[in-house]
Amino acid sequence: MARIREVNTGREHQLRVVRAARRELNARPGGIILADGVGLGKTYEALATAATLLAQRQHGRTAKRRQPYRILILVPPGLVTKWATELEADGFLQYIQGWAKSPATRAVYRTLANEVVVLRRFSDLLNKRGNMRYGKEVLPPGCYVTNSNLLDRPERKATQLHNTAWDVVIIDEAHRIGGDLASLPPHTLLARSHMHAILLTATPFQLAPGELRCLLSDTFGGYGQPSLWRRAAADAKSLYADQDFHNYRRAIAQYFRSADADALAGTAKLTRTVSELLRHRMLRNPKRDKRQYHFVTSAGQARCIGPDIYRLGEADLHAALGDGELIELLDEDVQTYLAVRNHLAAASRSSTRPFVAGTLRQLLSTYQQFRKSRFGRDLAFRIPSHEHPKLGALKRLVRQIVSDQLKNSTEEDRKWLDKVLVFSTFVGADTEEGFVSGEDRHGTASTIKNVLEKCLRELIRRPTSKLSVRISTKLVAMLRETSHDLRDQEQDNLRRVLRRFAGSRLAGLLLANPRALAREAAHLKRHLLAVGARSSASDSEKRRRENDRRALRLAVIHDRYGTRDLVARYDGAVHQEDRDRHLRGFNSPFCPVVLVASSVGQEGIDLQRYCSHVIHYDLEWNPARLEQREGRVDRQGREAKGPVNVYFLLCRDTYDERVLHVMVNRMRWHQVLLPNRRKLASDPSTEAEPIMGARELAKVNLDLRPRA
Repeated sequence: MARIREVNTGREHQLRVVRAARRELNARPGGIILADGVGLGKTYEALATAATLLAQRQHGRTAKRRQPYRILILVPPGLVTKWATELEADGFLQYIQGWAKSPATRAVYRTLANEVVVLRRFSDLLNKRGNMRYGKEVLPPGCYVTNSNLLDRPERKATQLHNTAWDVVIIDEAHRIGGDLASLPPHTLLARSHMHAILLTATPFQLAPGELRCLLSDTFGGYGQPSLWRRAAADAKSLYADQDFHNYRRAIAQYFRSADADALAGTAKLTRTVSELLRHRMLRNPKRDKRQYHFVTSAGQARCIGPDIYRLGEADLHAALGDGELIELLDEDVQTYLAVRNHLAAASRSSTRPFVAGTLRQLLSTYQQFRKSRFGRDLAFRIPSHEHPKLGALKRLVRQIVSDQLKNSTEEDRKWLDKVLVFSTFVGADTEEGFVSGEDRHGTASTIKNVLEKCLRELIRRPTSKLSVRISTKLVAMLRETSHDLRDQEQDNLRRVLRRFAGSRLAGLLLANPRALAREAAHLKRHLLAVGARSSASDSEKRRRENDRRALRLAVIHDRYGTRDLVARYDGAVHQEDRDRHLRGFNSPFCPVVLVASSVGQEGIDLQRYCSHVIHYDLEWNPARLEQREGRVDRQGREAKGPVNVYFLLCRDTYDERVLHVMVNRMRWHQVLLPNRRKLASDPSTEAEPIMGARELAKVNLDLRPRA
């Protein structure tokens, strides 16, 4: 194996993964799953693995044969911008700057630095002119950041993507593929010889370990042609059905069902064998979580229940729910809840069975959400006119979080307000129910936004005219000094944004101190200098890419100072461009302070920089989704110190408690097959609980860490 320069990102765990992944991919055709815990930098691990694999191919080649490669990065639509941003000079490229000078790595650097193409919409693919090869149109060399939905358009076929012989295919959030991979479009991309597949997911299975088999099929690619892809599915099935792996899963399942300690007697012996079996296909560095979990009362008070609710046994969980002051429903709320529950229970026994769980959960979310559901419109029940108790608890909790920060900090040490991330399962009425789920529809998401926006406006006042003028003068003067490369229209737009920003609430709160204002002016100067002039390159494609990057840098400045809402939304009812704007604003010290997100914001995006609080307004049945939610904040790159505070809003003696119990029970499979380095929350000496003690857990945990 040729010796090449390694990509050193400064993190040892990433370097170990890259070395192990390269070793496995060189030993056999196909791919590998990078399943590090949420927030450990799988993006950089995948890019570093791809770069080192391709650089290794360059050794021994003549200068004429050292051509750029073809790299396909398939990502969910909401992550296209994130991946394109990672391939900037201040992102991944900073770790391979020296590769541009070496003949052995120059082609790889050129592919990742100068040949990046973003395929966000189908029109982007149609406008990308390819080359004809053997009567088929193929895409030219480059790194293509592609919306994965382009592969699943029945009315249009992305033939250019399927015809191109890719050197590396990276699939982010690979667990979304699901189903029988032998019949899905990705198999035609992963079947070619000399192709490497790198799959990224922190949750290789969602509810049941059986989902692993589907994902493992992708690692058996590289057989040469799509017609042989069913062989990959058969090989993955054979791996999953290995006798040791089967016995291991059966013993763990028996222990979970009956707390039978004898079931684990032979499991520890199988653990090492099963770990070795899977490590050739899947690598995972465990993550040390830094979280504190809380139940929230009706008064918005948070009661800490420890560093890990997911390791509580049944009795411990019952005790925590029973002893804790959860959200209490008023008599009118209780009557409505019982009436709806009893009606749905009776209806479920008839021929037309409604979805009871979803209906009750909408009733326990907000009354606005329930009124717009199909059953809320049809049922002739009197819905309380007052504010939903859960919504009131959320408002008081957020008010308490912000008030405590304002009381406990002075102008000298206040650099930002710790931001709050609120996750809601429901956005508005379902489109299949005949209602358009837009921002103006008052479902759960818009109701939360309106209530919290009013609350924060009462807490944070606008700056005085004198302070507003001082902020505006300082920032506009910096714009005047460093905007030589901006067009007149761009300068005017930025000047208008900065002047409006100077009168905003957070500008007055965070920049009242002259020292803080000077720091912000210096920050603005660095960003303006990074924008640079518009490209005048003769190559139209290169000019377009460089101008797109320049536009993205300008958008970062605009969104830092131009976002006015103290509370913003990140869900499917919000346009993608607005979601990106809200995300960039949330990752700045300024607006928004609170981000209300749905499942769209659960995966892939970074929200950790200034955020310390994650609120589960609505629970999920799927524990992997809650892990993904919390992982948006509990990851590397946080400015705030201390643990991430996670809050559960549960209505006492309602369906909320059942959802929590089911979710905690399902989490146990993840604790064993995909362990994190979490502290045990319950007493390890308790023998009656169906939960493993610390020693037993260590013996049966799969170890998928890469070898040194």
